[in-house]
Amino acid sequence: MALRSVDLYRACKLRGATFEHRSVKNYLSHWIGEGAVLKVSSEALDAGRIEQIDTGEQGHFIAASVAAELAAE
Repeated sequence: MALRSVDLYRACKLRGATFEHRSVKNYLSHWIGEGAVLKVSSEALDAGRIEQIDTGEQGHFIAASVAAELAAE
């Protein structure tokens, strides 16, 4: 599942998290650097594709392992 950072933040808040949206963005940046998460194009997702984009662009986040599985199908 590909999600926006705000969606991840809201899911964490619903589960009792006490941190802010900025913390989620920091974690995502870290995981992108580690290769565990990709930022992907929203438009490509709408067309049924996974297309990695630059972290400065607006888009969704997806686990790299999930993206690899979907690309292999």
